[in-house]
Amino acid sequence: MTTSSAPARPDAKANGTRLDGGTLITMKEIRAKFRLGRTAGYELVRRPDFPARIVISPRCHRWLESEVDAFGEALRDHPVARRGSADRRVQPPGPAAAPRRLTGEVHPVRARREDR
Repeated sequence: MTTSSAPARPDAKANGTRLDGGTLITMKEIRAKFRLGRTAGYELVRRPDFPARIVISPRCHRWLESEVDAFGEALRDHPVARRGSADRRVQPPGPAAAPRRLTGEVHPVRARREDR
């Protein structure tokens, strides 16, 4: 009888999933690390500078925790300017635009029925 000498698989819930010495984390864990909601979390992982995902199956992706942590540290060291109000330039007030005029045919409103 031959016994397999393969190492026991670690419990994924207790120890995290490991791959070549690195822990694989889920989207839920990424969102918790960065304190993001669902939409912002997916926007974060789609950034070109975010670490590459590891495809487990067609609908299951994981990321190496060490790479995500390094990305977070780099983000803290060199924050990216937000696209919101910080980038908007205040335009000096110019001449007021002329009021718009409605053009086209005017159709009369149908009278209400008094059936009720």
